[in-house]
Amino acid sequence: MKELYTAAGIFVVLILLGVWMVQNNRNEQEKKLVQLRKKWGKKQEKRTAREKKEKLEACLRRKAGENFCVDAITWNDLDLDAVFDTVDHTVSVCGEEYLYTALRMPVTTTEIREERERLMKLFAENQKAREAVQKALLLMGKEKMNPPTEEIAVLMEAEPGEKGKYLLMAGIAVLGIGLLFVLPPLGVAVLFASMVGNGLMHGRESKKLESALKAFGCILRLQRTARELGKEKISGLEMYQKRLEEQEKQLRPITRKCRTLVNTKESQGGAANMIFAYFHTFFLLDLIEYSSVVSGVKSYEKAILQMAEDLGLLDFALSAASYRESLSYYCRPEFLDEKKAGCRIDVEELYHPLLTHPVANSLYAEGGILLTGSNASGKSTFMKNMAVNAILAQALNTSLSKRYRGVVCRIMTSMALRDNLAQGESYFVVEVKSLKRILEASREKTPLLCVIDEVLRGTNTTERIAASESVLAALRRANVLCLAATHDTELTYLLEDLYTNYHFEEQITAQSISFPYRLEQGPARGKNAIALLGNMGIDEKIVKQAERRAAEFETTGSWEKNKFLR
Repeated sequence: MKELYTAAGIFVVLILLGVWMVQNNRNEQEKKLVQLRKKWGKKQEKRTAREKKEKLEACLRRKAGENFCVDAITWNDLDLDAVFDTVDHTVSVCGEEYLYTALRMPVTTTEIREERERLMKLFAENQKAREAVQKALLLMGKEKMNPPTEEIAVLMEAEPGEKGKYLLMAGIAVLGIGLLFVLPPLGVAVLFASMVGNGLMHGRESKKLESALKAFGCILRLQRTARELGKEKISGLEMYQKRLEEQEKQLRPITRKCRTLVNTKESQGGAANMIFAYFHTFFLLDLIEYSSVVSGVKSYEKAILQMAEDLGLLDFALSAASYRESLSYYCRPEFLDEKKAGCRIDVEELYHPLLTHPVANSLYAEGGILLTGSNASGKSTFMKNMAVNAILAQALNTSLSKRYRGVVCRIMTSMALRDNLAQGESYFVVEVKSLKRILEASREKTPLLCVIDEVLRGTNTTERIAASESVLAALRRANVLCLAATHDTELTYLLEDLYTNYHFEEQITAQSISFPYRLEQGPARGKNAIALLGNMGIDEKIVKQAERRAAEFETTGSWEKNKFLR
C-alpha cells in the first residue's frame, strides 16, 4: 500500500510540474506580447551589429541575380545602415532579412507593392491578427540568429560524408559487443579498436556537423513558427497559412532527423547526458544521421526558402505598419507610368527619417536639378532626403511627405567619397570611377535617379567646370533625373537650358550665421565661407584680408601674386 501512495504522489508531482511549465511558458509569451504592444508605433533605438549586416549583405548577393541592387557606394552615401536600423521594427530574423533585401532591391512590381500594402493595412487595423502573427514569429528568434538564406546555403553546400563507412565502423562496434559473449578476448580487442577508431573518426568528421547544426536549428524554428501561425485562422492571411501548413507537412520527414541531431548536441551536463553523448560517439549515430539529413535536405531547399520568405514578408509588413505609426506624417506614394511620365518626382513637405527636427521641403523634379548654396546650408542633406525617400517609397510604399508622385526608378549616388589608400587611388580617381558607373547606368532604358554632390571637386577649377558641364549634360536624358550640387556658380548659367536652378541660403549677422534649410528657386548669389571663418573665431586680420582679396578677384577676374604680403 505504501508503494502505491508513493507512486501516486510522484504522479501528482509530475502532473503539477507539467501544469506549472505550461503556465510559465504562457506567462513568458504574454510578457513578450506586452513588450511588443509597448513598442508598437514607437521610434526604435537600436544598432544592428556589423557582423549581422555583413551576413545580410551576403544573403542579398545570393538572391540578387540580374536584378538592380542599391550598390555599396550609394548605401554608404545615404547612410542606409542607420535608415535600416530606424525602420526595422521586425521581431524575427526572417523579417530582418526580408526588410534588408527590400531596401537594397527597391525596384518592385505593382503586384508586390499592393500585396505589401494590403498586409500593412491589415496589421495596422487588426490588433488581434497582428499579435497572433507576432506571437508566432517570436519563436523564430532574431538577435543572435543568422539569416535563413545563409543557414540554408551552408546546408546546401555541405558534404554529406561517407555514410557507408560510418555504418561499417558502427557495425564493427556492434560485432565487438557480440564477440564478448562468444570469444571474450577477441571481443575486448575489437571493442578497444572501435573505441579508438570511432573516437578519432568522430572527432575529425564532427566539424562538418558543427557547421550544419545552426542550419538544422533554423529549419526547426521555421517549422515551429509555421505550425504556431496555423493554430488560429486569421482573416486575410488564409493563403499564407495554407501555404505554410503545406510546407510544414512537407518538411516533417527531414525535421524529425534534424531534431534528433540538434537535441543530441544541445544536451550538456549530467551523467545521463554524458553517457548518451558517448553512446552516439561510439556508434557514430550523429554522423550517420547527419549524412542522411544532408543527402535528403537538398530536395527541400525550395520549400524551406519559401517558408522563410513568407514568414519574412509577414514580419516585414508588421514592421512597416509599426514604423508608419511612429512618423509625424507620411503618405502612400503614387507611382506613374514611366512611358508617359518620363523620370520625375513630385514631393510636398518631404523630410528626412534620420533627423530629429527636420525641415520639410517641396520640389517638382524632372530632367535635372542643379543646387547651389553656401557650405552647411542643406544641399547634401536635401539630395540625400530625395534619394532615401525614393527607396522608402518603393520598398515600404511609404514616403515621409504629404505627397509623393513619381516613377519606379533605380537610385545611384556619388557623394561621400574618399581616396582609396589600399588600392593606391587618389580622391579624383575614386570620384571618376564613381561617376563612370552612373554614366553607364544612364544609358539603360530603366528610369534612374542619380545624386551627385560637388561634381569633380578633386581637381583644379578650370578643368572641374569644363568636365562637370560635360558630365552633367550627358546625364540630361529622358530616363534620368539628376540632382547635382556645386559651388561653381559658373555651371548655373552654362547649364541653365538643361537644369533647373535651386539654392539654399544662409542668414548672416555680425555675431552669427544661421541656416533656415529652405529650398529656394534660382541660383545662389551669396557666399559664406569667409564669413564662417570669422564666426568660428579665426583672427580678424586674416578674415579681412580674405574678404579684400575675394572682392578684388570679383572685380578684376584675376589674382595678383603676393598680394597678401602688402
